[in-house]
Amino acid sequence: MTDLAIRVARPEEFERVLQILVDGFRGRTIHQKLEQRHGMIGGRPWEHWKRRELIGFYRHHPDRVLVAEWDGKLLGFVTYSLDRDREVGEIQNNAVDPAYQGQGIGTALYRVVLDIFRREGMKYAWVVTGLDEDYAQARRVYEKVGFEPLHRSVSYVQKL
Repeated sequence: MTDLAIRVARPEEFERVLQILVDGFRGRTIHQKLEQRHGMIGGRPWEHWKRRELIGFYRHHPDRVLVAEWDGKLLGFVTYSLDRDREVGEIQNNAVDPAYQGQGIGTALYRVVLDIFRREGMKYAWVVTGLDEDYAQARRVYEKVGFEPLHRSVSYVQKL
């Protein structure tokens, strides 16, 4: 995708970022899987909790929410953190509008973040994703930009 611009999200665009988050994670997020198994958590749908996660991050780090824009449309985003003590940069929440997935947008976002990590003196880059088939595409893109699997895990839940 030529002329893809990657830049810091502007406040007036944040609702669109939240919509991409929900659309991109629909059917994948652990928040939704928990709701499917046990019903709404805290009396609210999974979308509320996923949005709240990103809203909280944005409040503290608006400069660490990057968007991918093409032809005036926001198509994807990525958030990241920097652990200066450990010299580790972490890719966190990220998604691409489902209508535009598979066109290199995620790859472009990750490459920009990896460059930021290098400029900021990070020695390692970290990302966590799911192991089930819903996350296969994400794993392929992470590996495409140079990530290697490190550890396998499983999430457990128990209704109390």
